[in-house]
Amino acid sequence: MTRIALAALALVAFPLAAQQRTAAPSTAERFDRAYFAWEAGNYDAALEDLKRVLAASDADAFHDRVAELTGEIYDTREIAQDARAPRWSHDGRFLAYETGVGPTRRVHVVRMDAPSTAVAEGNGLGASFAPDNRHVAWLMQGSNGRPMIRVVPLAGGAPQDIALDAPSAAGLTLFGRGGPTRIAVLVGAEGDANIARLMVRDLSGDGTWREVAITGRQPVELMPSPDGGRLLVATGERGAFARMIPGFTGQSRTSAFSEVVGNALGETYTGVMPTWSRDGSTYAWVETDDEGSRIRARRGADAAITAVTLQYRFQAPALSPDGRRVAFSQMLREDWEIFTAATDGRSDPVRLTREIQHDLFP
Repeated sequence: MTRIALAALALVAFPLAAQQRTAAPSTAERFDRAYFAWEAGNYDAALEDLKRVLAASDADAFHDRVAELTGEIYDTREIAQDARAPRWSHDGRFLAYETGVGPTRRVHVVRMDAPSTAVAEGNGLGASFAPDNRHVAWLMQGSNGRPMIRVVPLAGGAPQDIALDAPSAAGLTLFGRGGPTRIAVLVGAEGDANIARLMVRDLSGDGTWREVAITGRQPVELMPSPDGGRLLVATGERGAFARMIPGFTGQSRTSAFSEVVGNALGETYTGVMPTWSRDGSTYAWVETDDEGSRIRARRGADAAITAVTLQYRFQAPALSPDGRRVAFSQMLREDWEIFTAATDGRSDPVRLTREIQHDLFP
């Protein structure tokens, strides 16, 4: 009797087990399987499952998730081949980029409507958009072999060429808030490539260039805020400007910078890794001395304050869009982690990540 009962049970159980083994996975289960196969690098198996997911009756619920996984959710269109140095206007309507090398280097400006429309083109490099999105300018070589600036109205009209009374130039930028757009450019001194000058002028003024006085150091780099409203100038040792001239392969190391205020420089700060908030309200930098390292921040016209005192190795400070918080990488032992802190210096840093892999560059 026992043997008969066991045999009957086996007959019943076998079809159920076979059914469980051969039951097709649900669409959600198939997507999960494809997801982990994709993450593991088994793309062939993942794509086979994804094809079946997209052919399922409930595929609509997974369409965007499949596209996100494979990197195809975003519409892309080619603007140019073999191009570099893309720069957006502040309102996102225009894009400038460069093609060519050496004397064939050219700037192209397109309006990013659909389809994109060419606005301007010409020999040169280093395009900069005005904060009010009305002009774009870049450096080029004049017929006399000396540098000049081409300014193009984005709404249409004839370009304006501005001669530079200097043997070399670099670092052009357009900046200004609450007033006329200003041009700032670093130019070399006659007869001495080791000496640089910082020149500014109003774009729509009387054409007068004014030199910004810098005592004891050389202007090395122009660092406009992302909104174009304000401008920091990094200063370095004698000869640093020569490293900015096209063709020089060295790198300058600067540790001081100031903000351009009118036709002069404001207070000088010593530090490295200066960074702007997106709205231009705040800039921050890292200051190091015998007592240690700290992140300093200056908001608007307020005095600079210490936002964070750093006890461990650190790098890459980055301000929030409104400048009220700063994020940075810090190595507690052998692993980099991300922290944030308020820039008013009134609270301790908050640790964001706790993973074995390095977390870098917030």
